[in-house]
Amino acid sequence: MDGKLYYYPGLLILISLTINKIFLILSGYGNAGRLIAELLLQETPVQLVLAGRNLEQDQWQAQRLNQKFNTWRVTGAYVDAAD
Repeated sequence: MDGKLYYYPGLLILISLTINKIFLILSGYGNAGRLIAELLLQETPVQLVLAGRNLEQDQWQAQRLNQKFNTWRVTGAYVDAAD
């Protein structure tokens, strides 16, 4: 297996160490999404897209993570499965 395996209560996460990847995190401004985003930013060089039904929240969380990790790898986007 090429990657690292992480466990948080209720979540099992396998992170591939491959570069030049973009990960989409649905509901990235929620607690679980934020924790996953922070772990990916700490452990990998991937780009992240935080997406949900509230574009302002997604963009705010992306800006906060970019500042916290001194990067520009996170963006926010609108997505709604009902559309």
